[in-house]
Amino acid sequence: MAVTDLDGRILGHRDEPADIATGPEQCLLRVDELFAELTSATRDLPGRLWGIGIGVPGPVEFRSGHPVSPPIMPGWDGYPIRERFVARHEAPVWVDNDVNLLALGEWRSGIAVGHDNVVVVKIGTGIGAGIISNGRIHRGAQGAAGDVGHIQVAEGSVACRCGNVGCLEALAGGSALARDGELAAVEGRSERLRMALDQHGRVTAEDVARAASSGDPVAVALLTDAGHRVGRTLASVVNFFNPSLIVIGGGVAQSGDQLLASIRETVYRRSLPLATRDLLVQRSSLGALAGVIGASSMVTEQLFSREAMARWLRVGGPR
Repeated sequence: MAVTDLDGRILGHRDEPADIATGPEQCLLRVDELFAELTSATRDLPGRLWGIGIGVPGPVEFRSGHPVSPPIMPGWDGYPIRERFVARHEAPVWVDNDVNLLALGEWRSGIAVGHDNVVVVKIGTGIGAGIISNGRIHRGAQGAAGDVGHIQVAEGSVACRCGNVGCLEALAGGSALARDGELAAVEGRSERLRMALDQHGRVTAEDVARAASSGDPVAVALLTDAGHRVGRTLASVVNFFNPSLIVIGGGVAQSGDQLLASIRETVYRRSLPLATRDLLVQRSSLGALAGVIGASSMVTEQLFSREAMARWLRVGGPR
């Protein structure tokens, strides 16, 4: 969470883990608390609140601001996030998929500055992509563009939380790495992962990345396999969309080099030569700040759109 001025300069910032599966009421109650702390503790606020931008890890119908059947967000389907914050703060609110905000953040202030055709991939609990096309965020007809985590990459019985089987997310996302790492620990194939299981009662994707960084062969194989799966999917995106830059972000992608290396190798190997001639595949440069910078950029973009300005200029402000 951050407070920024209209040109995106961060005036105050908070960052803490959240469990989206606890539902909207509990999660957004904590957001309210942090919002109050942040605005009261931030000195020299330049003026009144002009807008709020929110990102959530699931499909969002951008026009209404409502999540729609988000696979990892039980209880959030159709929840009126926008209306909740408008009522509390009397300011316009925009809600988007979190990866779209990551893409906006990297494009405005990060490694994607100067690139007009960019794919930003978030590899966390799930997998998603934000698309900058000719200098504009591409959301698609309803806001569902870029959901590469639910492209089918394998036949078989590995069930995904979306209800289908064989999705990229179910085989290469953070939850998949944790699941496969915990199985390796239980079966005694990895001493380091077994230690993580004994210490914490479970294995996380971060445990797998740490074990891989220490040279654990099972963990290295898990990350490499996940990277190849992601890379094959992104090669299809490259052949279809022809971006000049792919940015890899998210908690899992930030935790080690094996995943990025295998993604990069597979994308270059499986994409057309012309599409990869000048293509860069880079790690996110903004880390945890990309989302809040992107949310601020979204608000500014929407506030000063022709349609919005025509409405609020007549009354002197967007409130």
